[in-house]
Amino acid sequence: MILLDSDIVIDFLRKYPPAISWLSSLGDEAIALPGYVAMELMQGCKNKLELQEIRFLYC
Repeated sequence: MILLDSDIVIDFLRKYPPAISWLSSLGDEAIALPGYVAMELMQGCKNKLELQEIRFLYC
């Protein structure tokens, strides 16, 4: 199981190619987003659309 940190998720949401390729390379590996990381990402949202993206990733 891989625990993601907020910097990886932010890079993924910004469509940063190295983050996307790294996450793609994990294959069937289980990925988890700790609750504190989800809260950190939610606090950084600028609008409801960004918040919905984070909720989609977390749920």
